[in-house]
Amino acid sequence: MIRNRIIFGLFAVSALLLYFFENNTGTRFVLVCTIALPLSSICLACIAGKSVRLHVKVPDRVTGPGIIHGRLMIESPIRVPGFAVQAGITMTHSLLSSQTRHTVISDGAQAAFDCEALACGAMEFSLDQAETRDLFGLWSFPLTVSESAICLIEPETYPVSMDSVSAAMLTDEAELSAGQSGQNPFEVSGYRSYMPGDRVQDIHWKLSAKTDQLLIREGERPSEHCILLCLDRLYAFSGDGAVLDESVTALASVSEELSRAGFLFGIGLRGRFEHLVRSETERQLILSRLLLGDLPAYT
Repeated sequence: MIRNRIIFGLFAVSALLLYFFENNTGTRFVLVCTIALPLSSICLACIAGKSVRLHVKVPDRVTGPGIIHGRLMIESPIRVPGFAVQAGITMTHSLLSSQTRHTVISDGAQAAFDCEALACGAMEFSLDQAETRDLFGLWSFPLTVSESAICLIEPETYPVSMDSVSAAMLTDEAELSAGQSGQNPFEVSGYRSYMPGDRVQDIHWKLSAKTDQLLIREGERPSEHCILLCLDRLYAFSGDGAVLDESVTALASVSEELSRAGFLFGIGLRGRFEHLVRSETERQLILSRLLLGDLPAYT
C-alpha cells in the first residue's frame, strides 16, 4: 500500500506540474481525474466497510484427498464497482493440526479459491483480517469478521473380503449361545423402536404386529468376543498425512463391510472399546466424529 501511495503521489505531482506549465482543457481534465477518481473510490470503500458481509462457501464433504474448491461471498448494498475486498482465509486440518493461509482479493460479488486436502479429516476455513480498500490500493478499512465453514474429507473406501471374519464370528456365536445369560453379545436383552439405518433382520415382526409399531431386538453389550476395530493412536496420528489417510481409510473400509454384513462390532481409539456400532447410521456418525476430531482419543 505504501508503494501505491508513492506512485500515486508522483503521478499527482506530475499532473500538477503539467497543469502549471500547460494550462488547457486537457491538463485540467487530467488533474481532476487524478484527484477525483481515487477520492471517490476511497469514499466508497469507507462506506462499504460499514455494511459489507463476508461468507465462506465450501462443500459439506468431499471423498478422498484432493482439491477443495471454495468461494468467498461478498454481500454489500453498494453495487457500484468502486472498491475491493481483501480477506485472509486460514485453513486448519482437524487431525494433522496443520494450517495454511490464503489471501483472497475481489472487486466483485465473489472470489474463488482452492485448498489441497492432504488426508482424511475435516478442514476448517476461517476468515480473518478482512478489509475493504479502494481500487487504487491507497487506503484500507478493516472489517469485523467471525465467519467459518467446515468441509469433511471422507475416506475413499475399498472392497474388503470378510469370508474369514464371517466364519470366525459364526464360531464365536455358536460357542457363546451355550454360555450363561448376559455373556452373549447376540442374546436379546430388550426391544426398542425402529430407527432409520437399523437392520431389517433385527425387526421383531410378531411383537411389532401386536403393538402397531416396528420394534428392534437389542443385544447385550459386546464382550471380548465381539469384533473391535481400533486405530493405533501413536501410528495414525503421528502427523504424517499419508499414514493418517491410510489408517482411517482402512478403518472405514472394514467397518463398512462389517456393517453391510450385519455384524455387531465396536470401534476403539485408545486400545479398548469406545463406541458400539449397531447400524449404518451409527457407523457414519462415529466416522464423522472421528474425522472432526471430536472423540475422546484427542483429549
